[in-house]
Amino acid sequence: MTEVLLHNFEYIMKVRERIVFGLFAVISVLFVGYVCLMEKTVANSVSFRATQNLAAKEDQTVNALSSRYVALQSGVSLSAALAMGLQPASVSAFVTVPAESPALSFNGF
Repeated sequence: MTEVLLHNFEYIMKVRERIVFGLFAVISVLFVGYVCLMEKTVANSVSFRATQNLAAKEDQTVNALSSRYVALQSGVSLSAALAMGLQPASVSAFVTVPAESPALSFNGF
């Protein structure tokens, strides 16, 4: 009887040892996954911040060019164009976007 109890006890200890090692392995894998995901999150945050800074710089550039365009637009006239050496076009053609349709139409000739 004691041999059976001893055998059962040894079997239970082996199963317990396997369960502990299995749990340790699962926890280790989860920890490594967590570390990898946190590293990816930090890298994405840095990349996002750099993209935001670049977008802000480009926005400033666009605003500066827009204000420059508005300032130059006020100086455009037919007499200024003729003074620059431009000649009137022999054919007038232009493209418009009708209010009811987003498609372009060609008007002219």
